[in-house]
Amino acid sequence: MSRKKFPLKVLALALGVTSSVSLAQQGELEEIVVTATRTEKPVFYSPRATTLVTAEELAQNTGQSVAELLKDVPGVSIIDSGQAGMQRIRLRGEDSSRVAVLVDGQQITDHRGEGVPLTLDMDTIERIEVVRGSGSVLYGSQALGGVVNFITRKGGSKQFAADLGLSHNGATSGQTYSGSVYGQLAGTAYRLSSIDNDLGLRNTPAGELDNTAAQNSAWSLYLGRQFDKHRLEARVEDVEANADVYIDPQVIIDNGLTDFTMAIPQRDRRKAALFYSGDNLSQSLVKLQANAYRQVSDRIFQNATYSPFMETASSTDSQLETRGGLVQADWSLSDSHYLIAGLSSLRDDLVQDRLSTLAFPTMPFLDRQTPGHDEAQLQSDALYLQDQWAITDDLELVAGARHYRMRSELLETDRPDLEVAEQRDSKTIEAVSLVWEFAPRALLRASYNEGYVFPSLLNTAVGAQAGSRYVNPNPQLAPESSDNFELGLRLERDNWSLDLATFYTDADNYIDHLFCTAADNCQIPGSSSRPSKIYKNVGRAETLGTEMILSYAISDSLELYGTTTWMQREIQFNTTPDSTATDNSGIPSLRAVAGLRQSGRLAQSDYWLDLYLRGESDSAEEDEAGTITDNAGWGTVNLAAGIELGGEQRYRLVLRGLNLGDKLYSSATENLLAPGRHVQLKLSVHL
Repeated sequence: MSRKKFPLKVLALALGVTSSVSLAQQGELEEIVVTATRTEKPVFYSPRATTLVTAEELAQNTGQSVAELLKDVPGVSIIDSGQAGMQRIRLRGEDSSRVAVLVDGQQITDHRGEGVPLTLDMDTIERIEVVRGSGSVLYGSQALGGVVNFITRKGGSKQFAADLGLSHNGATSGQTYSGSVYGQLAGTAYRLSSIDNDLGLRNTPAGELDNTAAQNSAWSLYLGRQFDKHRLEARVEDVEANADVYIDPQVIIDNGLTDFTMAIPQRDRRKAALFYSGDNLSQSLVKLQANAYRQVSDRIFQNATYSPFMETASSTDSQLETRGGLVQADWSLSDSHYLIAGLSSLRDDLVQDRLSTLAFPTMPFLDRQTPGHDEAQLQSDALYLQDQWAITDDLELVAGARHYRMRSELLETDRPDLEVAEQRDSKTIEAVSLVWEFAPRALLRASYNEGYVFPSLLNTAVGAQAGSRYVNPNPQLAPESSDNFELGLRLERDNWSLDLATFYTDADNYIDHLFCTAADNCQIPGSSSRPSKIYKNVGRAETLGTEMILSYAISDSLELYGTTTWMQREIQFNTTPDSTATDNSGIPSLRAVAGLRQSGRLAQSDYWLDLYLRGESDSAEEDEAGTITDNAGWGTVNLAAGIELGGEQRYRLVLRGLNLGDKLYSSATENLLAPGRHVQLKLSVHL
C-alpha cells in the first residue's frame, strides 16, 4: 500500500471536531503517529476508526475540562455523574469503565464504577488519539469500548522557551492559570509545567446549580536525551483535584429526607514514568521500546443523609497504587510483513478505610460508628502479537492476538463474615482488519475485534456501598466481553473529504448489583428492612451505529463541515426470568455538529471564525425495574473566533460564545443542566 504524504484535509477528515484546521495551511503533511496499531501510520491508512485532535486544535480550545476537548468526536459522549469538575467519557455507548484512558501509552486504572475522571493538565497535552471500538488486543482490559491516548508535550528545539496562559469561563466564573518552560540544554530536552483551575457554581437558564464547584491543579516535569539510536525519557506529574456533587432536590423529596449531600474532597494522582526506545537496532529489529511506571491515586468520598429522626454519614478513604511495565519489539520480517510482539504487566494494590456513622437526634444514646479496612490486589499479565501484511501495494491485512492471565485477591479485611476466594482468568482474544485502497485517495476497510473487561476489585474482592446498602463482592463473576464488527470508507478529493464508519457490537456479561437472594448465599446479607446487594453478570447489549465526518472547501479560506453519529442500542437486563430487551438505552439515536469556518490573514495576523450548530435527538432510558426516563432533544448555536498577533505569532486570543440561544437542556448522558449562554476566553503568550 502506498505510503505517500497526504494533504492536511485528510487530517481534518479524521478529526470530527469543530475546531478544524486552517484551510490556509493546506499542503503536504508528514505521517501521523496513531494509537490504532501501536505503530506509526498515516491517519488515512488506519485500519480502525481513529480520531486525532492536534496541538493546534488544543490551542484553539477555551474549555476548562479535558473532556470538553472530545465532546464533538463521533461516538463520544460526556458523562458527569453530578460532578461538574470530574467528567468522564463513553465510547459508542459503552460506559467509561469500559474505556481505556492512557497517558503516553500508560493506563490510568480505576476500580470505581464511574470510570476514570479526566483531571489532566490540558496545557501539557500535545495531541489526543482516540480509537473508537474495542482496543482490547493491543491495550488490555478496560478497552472494550475504545482507547483514548493523551500524548504529552516534550522539550523544545531552543535552549529556553516559555508559554503562559489565562482562561476565563463565564458559565462558572472560573479561571485557569497555566505556565511552562521548556527547551534543550546540553543535549537534554526538558519541560516544566504547572496549571491551576478553579470552577465556581454552574450558571444555567434555570439559575445557579448548587454543589457544582470544583478545583484542580497539577505540575509535571519531563526530561529526555538521545544517545545515537537510543532515547531515554522520564516524566513525573502530580495532580490534585476535588469536586462537589450535585444532588437533584427531587431525589431528597422522594426519599423523605431533609437533606442529602455528597462530596469528593480528594481525587489526587501522582505518577513517575520511565521510557526507552531504540531505532534500527539491526536489519530486522526496527524498533525496541520499553516503559515502566508507578502511579498512586488517592480518593476520599463522603456522603450523608438527614431526616427528622435519623442521620447517616459515610466516608471512604482509598489509595490505589499501580505498577506497570511494557516491552515491545517491532520486526521487519520481509518487505511485506511488519510484526510487533509485546509483553505487559500491571498490578493494582487497593487499600481503603471506611467510617460509617449512624445518629439519632432524639435518642443520642443509640448513636454508633463503624470503622472498616480492606486491602486487595489485581495482577494482569499479557502477551500480544500483531502482524501487518502488505498483500499488495494497495491491500493490507492486520491480524493480532492477546493472551491474558488475570488474578484478583482480597488480602485483608476487618469484615468478620467476608471471605472471598481468589479469582483467576486466562483468555486469548483476537482482532483482524483488512484495508484496501481501491483507487487513489479512496479506501475501504473492514475489521473484527474482540473486547474484554476483567471485573474490578470492588466487583470481586472488597465490595462497595450503594447508598446505605453494602454490595457483596462475587468471585464467580465472568469477565465482560464483546464481538465488534466495523466497515469503513475514506475518500479525499480536491475540495471535499469523507470518513464513514458503520459498526455492530454484541456485548455480554455486563456487571451490576442486585438485591441478595437465598440462592446467592451473600456473606453479608444485611437486615430484613435493609437487605444487602451482590454483584452479578446481569446484562447484555447490541449496538448498531454509523459515524460520518464530511468537509467541503468552498474556497481556500472557507469550509463547510459536519459530523454525525447515529446509534441504536438494545439492552437486556437478565434480572428476572421474564426479562425482555429494550432499546431505551438512554443514548440518543442522532448526534450532530455542523459548521461554517473561515480563516485567513488580517494586518499580518492569522485569524479564524467558526459558526456551528450542535445537538442531539430525544432519547429514553429504561432501568432494571422498567422505569422509563425521557430526555428531550436539543440544539445550540455557537460561535468561536481567534487571532494570533505579534512577531512570530507570540500572542493568541481565542473567544468562544456557547449556547447563544440560552437553551435550557441537559445532554442525555449527563446529570447536570448544561450551562446557559456564556463566553469563554483564552489568552496565550509564547516567549
